[in-house]
Amino acid sequence: MGQLKLYAGLLILLLFLGSNTWAQYKLDYGVRIGAANYLGEMGGEEGTRQDFIWDMKLNQSKPLIGAFLRSRINHNFAFNCGATYARIQGDDALSTNPQRVGRNLNFRNDFVEVYGRGEYYFFDEKDVGNHGRYIVDFQAYGFAGVAAIAHGPKTLHNGKFVKLRPLQTEGKKYTLVTAGAPIGLGFFFTHKRRHRFGWEISWTPTLTDYLDDVSSVYANDLEGIAGEVANRRPELGDQPDILPAMEQYGPASNETFTNKRGDPSHNDTYMFSSFSYSYVVKGRNRFYSRNYGWLGYRKRGVRKVRAKF
Repeated sequence: MGQLKLYAGLLILLLFLGSNTWAQYKLDYGVRIGAANYLGEMGGEEGTRQDFIWDMKLNQSKPLIGAFLRSRINHNFAFNCGATYARIQGDDALSTNPQRVGRNLNFRNDFVEVYGRGEYYFFDEKDVGNHGRYIVDFQAYGFAGVAAIAHGPKTLHNGKFVKLRPLQTEGKKYTLVTAGAPIGLGFFFTHKRRHRFGWEISWTPTLTDYLDDVSSVYANDLEGIAGEVANRRPELGDQPDILPAMEQYGPASNETFTNKRGDPSHNDTYMFSSFSYSYVVKGRNRFYSRNYGWLGYRKRGVRKVRAKF
């Protein structure tokens, strides 16, 4: 809870600082579309859980859409804030790990991310192609920030998606609002100093292990739908030559042994890859004057006056 408050405070501070710069510096605002992918305990490749992209299933990528506002502070730094709506999902049935296949869980999570971040520009080419016309420029950057995430995992059960948090499949009532720390790289081309086309990739570690509703061990004494979606190994039947025994899943048969449902030592993360378009608002600040002001300069005609003697 303390970390969540810290992240929320930093986000509010960044938004406040950004709002004070919007009136002073050049802006661009726009939209992005792309794909989101989940990194956690469910689905994945062969073997146990792996960090970062090594456990990612590209065929589980789902769409994202967002909007943003960027304020250029100086030549090297900018502040960017925005919101993104995305979907992530995972399915043990697609894994090549027999333990995960036997667990037989699946989830889908539609969430909203509201973020504030700083961008550092490490490459700047003002005249792409060196044509001397300065029609297209190119810039590349890295970024890091904080985000507030509102989410709600569901699972497909009997042909319908069921909300998982109210069922408390692991006996824990976790929060549906958490925080994350997006980091990544991106670039964009600016055409005629007005139209900006870009691409970026980001990775966001979060403060929750319940984006997929899977974290630790099976809860005892679950009944009805809660019990059915918490332990789905029985749906596959006995397959001793292919899958682990049913006894390895579900609540433990005695107090000295627990069946593992997830990995509580690692929180869930996700990745975004997106293309963007933004419109640049012309500004009269030091950054604009330094980089673009001279491009619009027109030499005034010299009035000739005949000398009179």
